[in-house]
Amino acid sequence: MENYLTALAGRFKTLCISLEPVYTGQRREDEGGSFSEVIYFLKQKKNGLGSRIAMMAAAGVYDLILPAALFSEVMDLSQEEWERLLEALREETSYERIVFDLGSGMVPAALFGCLTQMKLLRREDPWEMEIAGRMRQLLGRLESPEGSCPVEETDFALGES
Repeated sequence: MENYLTALAGRFKTLCISLEPVYTGQRREDEGGSFSEVIYFLKQKKNGLGSRIAMMAAAGVYDLILPAALFSEVMDLSQEEWERLLEALREETSYERIVFDLGSGMVPAALFGCLTQMKLLRREDPWEMEIAGRMRQLLGRLESPEGSCPVEETDFALGES
């Protein structure tokens, strides 16, 4: 994932929001805020959410929001709340790419309904190919009759974006 984010950030102003159930990444000295804080501001329904997120993000090659303290906070967000968050990121920040890093977790169904594109990043090894196959099956179950978010598989070791 780091290779992918670095390559993407070389071409676009990028924000990575970690939604990992268990955070396995390296902590940065300038850690910034967590998704728990984003949820707090989201639930207040006040203006300026995108600006607050941009100020909270740890700056680096790409900006980073650390995972929520409890993964249940992420899963409890409604589709309306995800839509409000995405709208704030789109309209109130200068980010050109937003990456939701799920780690080994599952896409919250409410978020999946709001996405316009999804990349399933994996390495070319048997274990990751198996996990990617399972993820595609689960995502297929989330699709609605009105349409679905296209899912593209990418070998993230290549740094494609």
